[in-house]
Amino acid sequence: MYQLPTVQVTYKGKPLSEKYFSEHPEIQLLYPSKEVFMSQLYIPLLQAAQESGKEQILEISENTIKINGVLQSRI
Repeated sequence: MYQLPTVQVTYKGKPLSEKYFSEHPEIQLLYPSKEVFMSQLYIPLLQAAQESGKEQILEISENTIKINGVLQSRI
């Protein structure tokens, strides 16, 4: 059995709440859209977790994406 990927979203080093995100449109361009998040980040990680049985960790902070601690891209 596999685990769901762990997703950590931060802003300035602190956890980013959905409420804060929605109330501050000026930071929204620093993060992937919901569509990009699901199609390009979360679903592939979910598939990797199913195939490997290993924990997958997705970290998103302003302009940075890491998967299992490895820098993937800058937004």
